[in-house]
Amino acid sequence: MRIENEILLDFKDVLIRPKRSTLASRKDVDLSRKYKFRWSSKTWTGVPIMAANMDGVGTFDMAEALSYVKMFTCLVKSYTVKDFNERYSYAIQPNIAVSTGIGERDYVNLVSVLTAHPNIDFICVDVANGYSEHFGDFIAKVREEFKDKTIIAGNVVTADMTQELILRGADIVKVGIGPGCFTPDTLVLTDEGWRTISTIKEGDLVLTHNTIWEPVTHLWKFDHHRQLATVSLEDGNEYKMTPDHKVFAIHQSNADQCKCDEDIQRLGEWVPAKNLNSEWLVATT
Repeated sequence: MRIENEILLDFKDVLIRPKRSTLASRKDVDLSRKYKFRWSSKTWTGVPIMAANMDGVGTFDMAEALSYVKMFTCLVKSYTVKDFNERYSYAIQPNIAVSTGIGERDYVNLVSVLTAHPNIDFICVDVANGYSEHFGDFIAKVREEFKDKTIIAGNVVTADMTQELILRGADIVKVGIGPGCFTPDTLVLTDEGWRTISTIKEGDLVLTHNTIWEPVTHLWKFDHHRQLATVSLEDGNEYKMTPDHKVFAIHQSNADQCKCDEDIQRLGEWVPAKNLNSEWLVATT
């Protein structure tokens, strides 16, 4: 891991500078744009605003509302072919993407949906952190299988990984990785033993999900007023965190394929705490 010390900009640092306009009214503004994509060679025309494939956001109801004004929706990953058969309509066809994770179960569902509804042009491959080699391999696999589909892939935050995903077959790259939160008393395994997360400082070495000691590069602290999610394990341990905090876990359907650490890395997914249930196995130290 390399720590970069130069000044970096975030979204809050960027302002849009206005200039003179010939428009007489705001109602005369046309936000529609036309795009042609690198790999699918398809074109899309509309307002380039997308609803994310988050629970409660990337829904069929949202897609119907946004499609009416030529905006786009990445549907949630939990929708199955049964959901599409019941709710899908051609009215929203140009403005939706089928979303998928990178597990085998996700891929089977993706194939099922697109087999049943081949007119859908967009696929959104979504993981919390797009820096694993397996993620790039999965993008290449989807590109090979669906040559005529427009692939959205992410999340990443650097130019080099954006380039990598494009080279592997992505037409659109999702940018941005956001952290969830643990409560202050959550224990973290450091090179000095177990410590509460509230005492962790930048530079401290912690054990990561891939069993490598890595230094902490950033700290986030938020006041929250939401109900916390509780993740209870069979060994009796409980962890409280904000509902959108990602937890590295493996679905029960893939458990038999995990014979070594490499299999765990390949089949594991970052799952929001609120989506965990008894069907998931949580990776622990």
